[in-house]
Amino acid sequence: MNRYFLPKTGWEFFDVSRTYGVGIVVHALSGDAAVSDMGGFYLIELKGELNFERIDQIHRFLGGEEAWDWTFLTIGRGQREKIKKDVVKFLGNAENVRNILDCLKKLGSPVSIGNGEYTLYQPMELAATKGIRDEILLKKQYSEGSSIKVTIDDFSLSVLGHINATIRKLSNMGMVFAIPSPTRTRILHLIRDIKKNIDDSVKGLHRAWWFPSLAQIAVNLVIEELRIE
Repeated sequence: MNRYFLPKTGWEFFDVSRTYGVGIVVHALSGDAAVSDMGGFYLIELKGELNFERIDQIHRFLGGEEAWDWTFLTIGRGQREKIKKDVVKFLGNAENVRNILDCLKKLGSPVSIGNGEYTLYQPMELAATKGIRDEILLKKQYSEGSSIKVTIDDFSLSVLGHINATIRKLSNMGMVFAIPSPTRTRILHLIRDIKKNIDDSVKGLHRAWWFPSLAQIAVNLVIEELRIE
């Protein structure tokens, strides 16, 4: 059995979306991949072998315009198209993908956040909304902080994961973001069933605000889990 390890950075949406991105890449190259949350790291497993002649299969999971619009909700279309072009090109290169997976064969240190060329936008990581706070000295002007930057490798994997796993529901009271927590989750089930089931269960925000909304979502998800079992 082949295994790939992704240590957690503490940026929750980034960690899990990047993990699903790796899982989807492995699934595309092998037809089989399972993702698990092991506490301090995520684990991707497959029983077979990778076939890099299947690299074009990754394009099947890059989604349509709507998926990209939701993932990059806070930026303009021109910038969005440039990012899409970069991600598609990067993930279509077998050598890039091989290098990523080779680095994940052993459990190492978490990836570095803040060193890279690509901004981790708010819809990709809610904790990145205000960026990393700059040191503000007395009597100096208030600063919103610096944008969170990551490498093209991690950015592309996170985008791929969000397109295939993240559910977003917009209402007049705000937006709900949901992404399934992997518990030995097969990628095939994620893209065929799990995302749709969660999407059906998450209806948006209730007028009574957060707690009733979260309670209703939790009830819906438990009912769905019992139905599947």
